[in-house]
Amino acid sequence: MANDLVTEIEAEAEAALSRSDVTEWMVGALVPTIGIEGGIDFEAIGRAFHLWEYSVSSPEFTNALATRRLPSFESAFTEKYGVPLGEFLRFCVTLYIRFFGTFLSSPTNPLLLEVATDEALMKFDDKVRGVSLELISQSCEELTIKLMRSRHLWPSDVTPLRERPLIEVERGKYCCPDLGLLTRSCIERVFFLLQDAYPPSRFREVFGSLFEAYVNWLLSKVVTVTGKGRILLEAPTFVGTADQAADGILYWVESAAVMEYKAGLLTTRQRYAGIPDELLKGIESKVATEKKGISQLAKNIARMISGENVQVESETFDLSSCRVFYPILVCFDESLGIHAVTKLLQRRLDAELEKRQVPSDRVGPLMLLSIHDFENFVTAGASLSMEHILREYGAHLRSQPRDYTATFSGVLSHKFGSQIDWEKSVPHLAHQELIKELTIRLGDVPKE
Repeated sequence: MANDLVTEIEAEAEAALSRSDVTEWMVGALVPTIGIEGGIDFEAIGRAFHLWEYSVSSPEFTNALATRRLPSFESAFTEKYGVPLGEFLRFCVTLYIRFFGTFLSSPTNPLLLEVATDEALMKFDDKVRGVSLELISQSCEELTIKLMRSRHLWPSDVTPLRERPLIEVERGKYCCPDLGLLTRSCIERVFFLLQDAYPPSRFREVFGSLFEAYVNWLLSKVVTVTGKGRILLEAPTFVGTADQAADGILYWVESAAVMEYKAGLLTTRQRYAGIPDELLKGIESKVATEKKGISQLAKNIARMISGENVQVESETFDLSSCRVFYPILVCFDESLGIHAVTKLLQRRLDAELEKRQVPSDRVGPLMLLSIHDFENFVTAGASLSMEHILREYGAHLRSQPRDYTATFSGVLSHKFGSQIDWEKSVPHLAHQELIKELTIRLGDVPKE
């Protein structure tokens, strides 16, 4: 549907607007629609448990907490809300299981879930049930009030359900209008709950370390990270300095992917308020400030091309002989993964590279991968050359300048889908393991 819409309006828009204005218009029109297509993001559950339970034990993250004298996520969440984060997540996933069966039925059989009579939910502690439902549900009256605040958008506005995806229709009885919003709350709702559990700005300070640990751990599943033949260079610095050359570099003989990891999420206002300037400023603040993101990539690639070596631990690498450098932004926010955003930021990168007199034939097109895209990239890397994937994706970006609605994952699936074992993706396997755990703990959770 999105592609059809773009086809209809594109000719008229391009006749009236400059290329830069068309790109900005596409960003404003498309970013708010990401995630409302009605699908269920199963992988969000697996990703949530890797982030909130497994990656938090990584040395990088525990050191970041210790350095700042901050409590763990589990401790901060429990202190703020009175229940453990792990139990809150498992309760949300159990709700997802209970509603899932009705989502699949044809015709759809809406479930009005009565908590007090639900055997699986009643196996959770009373406080866990009460607090969890308070954090992810709202009454019909509360929802109505929120919708009336944006009267011109209320027929299609799902923003209030993103924060609290359950509606308490009657006392103790709940419905879930969009199961996809419930699964994504395991990521987005928890992110903002944790943010509120820490002093102002402190959560974002350490979440970047957690995201970096998760991305590097994903890569360690498919590439060599130590010793001879090392491909992943983690947090390399320029020799003789403390300047970080990238968050990570994938180094091959002919090419190198220079990566910056961006862990922020657009605020609800930035993404959904329908104010283009707010959205564009939000994107810029996440990935294109004067010193971070785009400018950071351009500056560091220029230094590598000029002959400055990088080092990891005691090992030195000369990347100046690489024929092409792929600039990559890996973003936690999935709404930034569409090509409209990539094309918007490509202009900024081109200007930064030109300012530094970097030969255009040495740098490939900007690649903006959401965390979902990056997980798929890693899954594909188990059976395909990651360097070849980037080369093919770069060729697609160059040859399709008007492809605003596509994503890296869409192009990857189209070009290589039959060669990839998608069921071996990290989030998919984690999702399966969690379902098994809950089945053992709660019994065979019924799906009415």
